[in-house]
Amino acid sequence: MKAILYGKPGEYKLSDVPVPEPGAGEVRIKITAAGVCGTDIHLHNGTFIGKYPLVPGHEMVGVIDKIGAGPNGIAAVSSFKTGQQVTMNGNYGCGECDACKKGKPLYCTNLTCLGCNGTGAFAEYMVVPERLVYDAEGLDVDTVVFTEPLACTCHGIDVLDMECGSDVLLIGAGSTGAMLAQMLIHGGAGNVTVAASKDFKLELMKRYGINDVVKIDKKDSKKSAAILKEFRPEGFDIVIDATGAPSVQQECLGLVKTGGTVMFYGVGKQDVDIPVNAYDIFAREITIKGSFAQVNSFPKALAMLRSGRIKTDGLITHRYSLDKWGEAMDTFKNDPSCHKIVLVP
Repeated sequence: MKAILYGKPGEYKLSDVPVPEPGAGEVRIKITAAGVCGTDIHLHNGTFIGKYPLVPGHEMVGVIDKIGAGPNGIAAVSSFKTGQQVTMNGNYGCGECDACKKGKPLYCTNLTCLGCNGTGAFAEYMVVPERLVYDAEGLDVDTVVFTEPLACTCHGIDVLDMECGSDVLLIGAGSTGAMLAQMLIHGGAGNVTVAASKDFKLELMKRYGINDVVKIDKKDSKKSAAILKEFRPEGFDIVIDATGAPSVQQECLGLVKTGGTVMFYGVGKQDVDIPVNAYDIFAREITIKGSFAQVNSFPKALAMLRSGRIKTDGLITHRYSLDKWGEAMDTFKNDPSCHKIVLVP
């Protein structure tokens, strides 16, 4: 089969690799589509939690191709059947470390993330433990492919623990930001303001029911902060950065009300510190939170997608085959019309 295989950061090729065989308790999935995430770009650059050699890809939808046999080759009893459309949650803890034993597998010291430090979905087939697989029958492929990023937003909402009626600023309107904005509405926000630099993304936010949108300058975070301060002089109850850009992150404290909360949601740069005024945090009792990923939010995400409350139409702007991975990365980084890219094996 064909797969995008990284030998080390920055070095990959479309490789011919053996079609994997599922063992007991596993299923083989024929990949229909796999979403491209900013994390995949971090992995290309050798940052985040990559383990090489690596087949990346952690946002996927496919169909069950084969169910692993049980002991002595006897056909396994499975809750799935061949031909069934599914998605998979590739994040799981070791079950043995202190965090796992305390029921907090996301903090596992040996956390496995398929597509990051385990074999992922940028391939024609993928073998996955059955316990990580979720039924996605009845949903459009272009909807199911957003299950993993939506699950991350569900976790973010849980971490935020937002007070009903909060006035929220979300900076960044990428595909995950677009779903997070909708989750904030359904999570009880009194008002949601989305700030972004591209008109077409802000127009999509309006279609999704966002109250206020503000155009900011991506290249000038100081100017952008001034625009947002003018828009809400008294500040926001909650400020969420979904860009991961340090220049944006360092402006967040100046945009939040006294007693408010700042959340860092976008994947930041691991080797970059941002300046903060500790006295300001102390005197104004600012809460700072982070939202990393998720391990158990897939049922919530699928429920939101099945209900139709979270909209994904209009998010996918580009599709590429596996052999166009280099072109897909260039589009992700340099094409201003890009919103969400999907790889189609």
